[in-house]
Amino acid sequence: MTLSSNSFAPYRFHIGRRSPEQKGTREHAGLSINVGADPRARMRCGSFRASDGATIPYRLWQAKESVAAVLLLHGAFDYSAAFEEIGPKFARNRLTSLAIDQRGFGATKSRGAWAGIERMAMDAIEAGQALLERIGEPKPLFILGESMGAAVAVHAAANTTIPRLRGLVLASPGALASRWRHAMLACVAAAARLVAGDSEIVFERLSGWELTPAAAIRLIGDPLVMRRIRPEMLRGMADLALAAVSEAGSVTTPVLTMVGARDEVVRLGCVRRLFDNLAGEKIWRVVSDAPHLLLHWQRSNEILRDATGWMMAQLRCQDARQEALARNVGSPSAGLD
Repeated sequence: MTLSSNSFAPYRFHIGRRSPEQKGTREHAGLSINVGADPRARMRCGSFRASDGATIPYRLWQAKESVAAVLLLHGAFDYSAAFEEIGPKFARNRLTSLAIDQRGFGATKSRGAWAGIERMAMDAIEAGQALLERIGEPKPLFILGESMGAAVAVHAAANTTIPRLRGLVLASPGALASRWRHAMLACVAAAARLVAGDSEIVFERLSGWELTPAAAIRLIGDPLVMRRIRPEMLRGMADLALAAVSEAGSVTTPVLTMVGARDEVVRLGCVRRLFDNLAGEKIWRVVSDAPHLLLHWQRSNEILRDATGWMMAQLRCQDARQEALARNVGSPSAGLD
């Protein structure tokens, strides 16, 4: 059974029998060298222990003189290597960034199993705390998420007060505003279990012409990029995207939302619904000619330039507010009626 997509889609889905993953796939994470990685970059690989005891792998790009920290959350099927072209660019702009393998993806021990919305959001919160601790001095924190990662960022920001969080950058956020579409995805997951028994949803990328060469090679050939998921994971992703739209109403931190005009995965109207629900300062941008994977697009430098510029503007606004507060505190009339 094949699920057809629109004419822009460079990939297709179908249902297939579950097959065991090749031995040593997780170990590949420590051995891989991304062809797009900057050889000048100072990247460190490691892991931190989550509050439930699980080990979360990460990749860290430390800036020499950090002005802020950025937590990077990858999209569905992917893992922390998604940011090996991006982390060094942030570091050169004095942004120290940390990319994690989200629960159920990459080299995590739970690879292939859906962890649930609450656990994934908590992992993001704890990763942000670990990043700030790693820097060793109080710095503002931003979260940049792509697709599924952007939906996780919304849940993390909505459900708790994250210390020093100054903004979210949502790149093609996984948003599902239609309950009919959510029900359709749930039916696909149920049909996979019913028709094929011990089955998986198989994701086949047919081309990568719209991506950077490094991203295309990695997404097509890297064994840690998932190409088969269990039906319950598809259902979990649908639940995450649906809930993110309503949870956006609890997000009061500033948000930059970007989506491609040719997005072949999420509907523009669904992302707009999420954006409209955001409760704080927000900016909306539709990028002409861009596909779903904005951060891996051939013109991704434009996206990164906008994201970096927006984060720096947020920092300037924060500095201006602090200066104004200091002036008011020092004024002889401060605190008087």
